[in-house]
Amino acid sequence: MFKMKNNRRAVALVAGALALGVVGGCSKQQTPEQLLAEAKQFRQRGDNKAALIQLKNALAKEPANIEARALLGEAYLDMGDAASAEKEIRRALELGLDRQRGLPKLASALLLQNQGQKVLSETADPAAQALPDVLALRGNASLQLQKIDDAKAAFEAALKADPGQPEALLGMAQLALLKRDAAEATRLTALAVEKNPKNIQVWFFKAQLARAQGKPADAQAALDQLLAIKPDHADAHLQKAAMYISEKKFDAAKTEIAAAKKANPPYLLNNYTQALLDFTQGQYPAALDGLQKLLSKAPEHMPSVLLMGASQFALGSIPQAEQNLKKYLENVGGDAYARRMLATIYLSTGRPKDALAVLAPVLTGAPDTQALKLAGRGHMELREYVQAASYFDRASKIDPNSAELHVALGMSKLGLSDMSGAVAQMEEATRVDPKSVDAGIALAMTQLRLKQYDKAIATLQGLEREQPRSPMLQNLQGNMYLAQNKAPQARASFDKALEFQPSYFAALSSLVQMDLTENKPDAAKARLTAFLEKNKDSIEAMAGLAKLAEMQGQVAETRAWLERIHAANPKAVGPVIQLAGHYLAAKEVPKALTLVSNTQVAHPDSPELLDLLARIQLASQNKSGALESYNKLAILLPGSASVQYRLATVHIAMENYSAAVDGLKKAIKLQPNYLDAQVALVELEQRKGNTDSALTQARQLQQQKVSMIIGYALEGDIQQARNKPDLAAKAYASALEQSKEPAIVIKYAESLRRAGKAQEGIDKALAWRKAHPSDILVGIYLAENYLAAKKYALAIEELQRVLKVSPKNAAALNDLAWVYYTTSDARALATAEQAYQLAADSPAIMDTLGWILTEQGQAARGVTLLQKAVAVQPEAADTRFHLAAALVKSNDKAGARKELERLLANAKDFPNKEEAQALLKQL
Repeated sequence: MFKMKNNRRAVALVAGALALGVVGGCSKQQTPEQLLAEAKQFRQRGDNKAALIQLKNALAKEPANIEARALLGEAYLDMGDAASAEKEIRRALELGLDRQRGLPKLASALLLQNQGQKVLSETADPAAQALPDVLALRGNASLQLQKIDDAKAAFEAALKADPGQPEALLGMAQLALLKRDAAEATRLTALAVEKNPKNIQVWFFKAQLARAQGKPADAQAALDQLLAIKPDHADAHLQKAAMYISEKKFDAAKTEIAAAKKANPPYLLNNYTQALLDFTQGQYPAALDGLQKLLSKAPEHMPSVLLMGASQFALGSIPQAEQNLKKYLENVGGDAYARRMLATIYLSTGRPKDALAVLAPVLTGAPDTQALKLAGRGHMELREYVQAASYFDRASKIDPNSAELHVALGMSKLGLSDMSGAVAQMEEATRVDPKSVDAGIALAMTQLRLKQYDKAIATLQGLEREQPRSPMLQNLQGNMYLAQNKAPQARASFDKALEFQPSYFAALSSLVQMDLTENKPDAAKARLTAFLEKNKDSIEAMAGLAKLAEMQGQVAETRAWLERIHAANPKAVGPVIQLAGHYLAAKEVPKALTLVSNTQVAHPDSPELLDLLARIQLASQNKSGALESYNKLAILLPGSASVQYRLATVHIAMENYSAAVDGLKKAIKLQPNYLDAQVALVELEQRKGNTDSALTQARQLQQQKVSMIIGYALEGDIQQARNKPDLAAKAYASALEQSKEPAIVIKYAESLRRAGKAQEGIDKALAWRKAHPSDILVGIYLAENYLAAKKYALAIEELQRVLKVSPKNAAALNDLAWVYYTTSDARALATAEQAYQLAADSPAIMDTLGWILTEQGQAARGVTLLQKAVAVQPEAADTRFHLAAALVKSNDKAGARKELERLLANAKDFPNKEEAQALLKQL
């Protein structure tokens, strides 16, 4: 609804006090009276800027000049500088200015600053309220404070004293508008014009009223009348500019903005209207620049806050746009445009619930189709297809000829498994807009989903008649042929797409994928290389070659392509993330950190970069840095459960368990079925010793179908930790009823062993292994149990069975080497060497090989390997004992003594303790 007070706020936006100094030259010879006379002449000509100079010169000579002070305040008021006007008028009143003249001006200055209560306080005495002008201003103050009855009484009193009082007539018109009585508002405005034909405020109000009523010609005429009276009225020029912008008459708008700037250069609404023009013309960076300057001086100007949010949204600065739109809605409330834009942001960042919440106020009554469509999208993302269909249906009834809405309604029908309804809506979409490619494609995809391949192809071929050389349609046909395993026809369609558009990478990608499916990586590489030769800047082709090189294990070539992609797009975030991820995987953490840090300077609010930076910081053990990065990410993505989860994992790494629990609970609140967070919370409670709480949460997981298995497995882990193996075995058995995971089988068997039922556990594991002969984990578990029981023949048999399935399994080879060594089998050293070749960094494998070498007379090499193993695992007592024994055999008794003393001092108990003590005595 149109409100006069909004205009008052707009007029109140000023640049601040004008930086006008005392002018030298002839003013030094002029008296205050002469300067005052010149100022009045300038005022009569409408040149307030020149008047300001002379008035300031006069006051420099005579600071207590009441008339000069009053005129200075009035000039500021005319220029919209309400704060300066208030200051000067107050000083004039203190000096003795007639209150009948000064009070209305003071009240006007206060109103422009939205200080309605001050107006009522300053004009409370009966003498002031005897003035019609003051009564009208008191009415405006009450209206500003939403005291409607008080406002009406004040306006009526003013009109009783002066039937033509302009402020009172306009105030009554505003009250009529509040009652939705447009006819009465129009009548009162016409009366105000009749009684005050030279009053610019009356004409300005008439223009605004006409504009609000959708009468641009009447608004234009009113503004022209105003400008005939006062050609330098900046607000009138800006109103005309805004009207021209809405009519897309951009040159005319520029002319009016230039006139406003000439009339009042520091007026901040000049900047706003210029930004509005830039935004409407799609010049978003220019709009953003102007708005930033404006908001630095007037941060609470809500129209600028809204336009700033819209500009940032258009430029893809989503977090900043969200921040400004939220600020606008917090202050203004029910603006549908702002709510739709914020809802779009929430939907694009995976927050459909937030989108629906922000749309709620504009979905009642008679909402527009855009709000209904967004609500439908929100419910679609939540898989609430009934509600989605309802909103899309309402929207399509408002706009029955919108193919887009019929497509959306069809998609919601698909979600409800209403296939016939979905097809009907898609067909309706193509009926209302036969040339709509999107509608045709949606119908074809629906037919494809129903496996109506011939119909889908026919639909696409129908679209071809409208777009006979469309590469996209050929590509879709190719994918449909692929769905039918018609490879030759698919290739023909993809080739035709590339014939129509040689740079159409989607079709090439499909052909590359077909090559790889047919196990022809060289053909795929040749195809990508040829495409790149024709399209030298194709990032997609380079990325395809990088992916292909990665698949083939060609690390250097993968890196070369990723670095080339980054060099081609040094400012793009995506290539940086890929390349830095490659460096991180290669454990080149400093390189990854430098790359991401440098890129983040240009993209400080990129969620992807912040996430990667945090992971790199964790890899470099900079936990506080990772915490800071994830905290920033949580601010940018407040509705992201995964961010809260990752933040919690950093707190866990820093042993800040209370904060970690809070973070995990936040993640679960945001996404109640977030399994990783639920499991982490159970494990964290267990780590903190809150086993009862952990057990309760694990049992809650057992109530959810998707997490039932994990819930039972977690209960088993908790019971094991509580040293209740019988209860643990029961929980693991329940998990195995739903899942056949080998890890759970092993835990089940182990819990039975700890419960004194070792053979039952072995039998369960054997039964599993026989039923799943390709599994190796349970086989290794069985072998290790046989080793512990010194059943070496069974251990060898089990390990050899594992190695038939997985010949390069280093763990199995290592165990087998140890059994061979224990049983004096000559194959021990060769088997240990084989394990070492496969996993040279494994301390367990280095220990096995080092000890066997030592025992077979190669103590020098054995010592080297054992030293490396101890360096990796300094607390491994067995390995340190082996090192000490190897040092003895190498005649390094001092080194051996040092190792044994350290071992016996730090290790309370270990299998070779007596041997270690005996060996130390010999040294």
